[in-house]
Amino acid sequence: GVAGSGNASVYGGSSGDTSYLIDGLNTTDPVTGTFGTNFNYDAIQEVSIQTSGFEAEFGQALGGVVNLVTKSGGNDFSGALDIRYRDESFSESGDHYDPDVNISSRRDISATLGGPIMRDKVWFFVSGGQRFTGPAPTGAPVTREFDGIDWLAKITWQVTDAHRAVFKVSGDPAEIPNANASQFVSPEAGRQQDQGGSIYAAELNSVLSDSWLLSLQIGINRSYLDSYPMSGDYDTPGWINDDYVTPAGTLGSLSFVNFTNAQFSNRDQDQYKGSASYFV
Repeated sequence: GVAGSGNASVYGGSSGDTSYLIDGLNTTDPVTGTFGTNFNYDAIQEVSIQTSGFEAEFGQALGGVVNLVTKSGGNDFSGALDIRYRDESFSESGDHYDPDVNISSRRDISATLGGPIMRDKVWFFVSGGQRFTGPAPTGAPVTREFDGIDWLAKITWQVTDAHRAVFKVSGDPAEIPNANASQFVSPEAGRQQDQGGSIYAAELNSVLSDSWLLSLQIGINRSYLDSYPMSGDYDTPGWINDDYVTPAGTLGSLSFVNFTNAQFSNRDQDQYKGSASYFV
């Protein structure tokens, strides 16, 4: 993977050379070419990774294709609750390491539930989770936080013995205060980042005859990423001191007075897929 980015690097490709799919629909960020949505781990049934020789149906990928398959409900009710927490107190100090210098915390809470609405006919699956991280980069005067919610709701309908429909909606809104936290950024020059969106999807799989199979999919992805001064001041320009020396003696460029820019973007995608297979 590309260090610190969470994006895969396959066969020497860049972080933008991999496509990220959920149940076959492309969720790759159209601006950066990197992964475009966060997902609750407990909502994933399986992950498939193709690194070479993928078929023509998989476009926009030079390195690899990552496809997440989401869980579905069944005739029995089942669910899970997962709670995880850690902070610097979980780390042991030593001769060359002081955990109190590297303040950080992480909290992951997730839950899932699936089961029948009508046995042998209609099933549901829902999941939700909250992820909070609070790392304080070494020497930074403030803590960078990530506070995100991941959720999924899915209905599977066995219309007839030969036709199955799936309806799904998911979202991953997140707020990241002090996204640029560093020893070279003063508190008043902090950057706020808001990101996430919602994905609406529908799928129909049909056995038309002993020889013909039909698959239809539609996906609507409404995502956004906004970056702007935490101060809320869009008029005062930010300043940069290129001769700044930190208390530790490190030379760098100090940002102060205000964050230097504001960017707002919608990264929407609509997808339609259809395939028919004939068995000789």
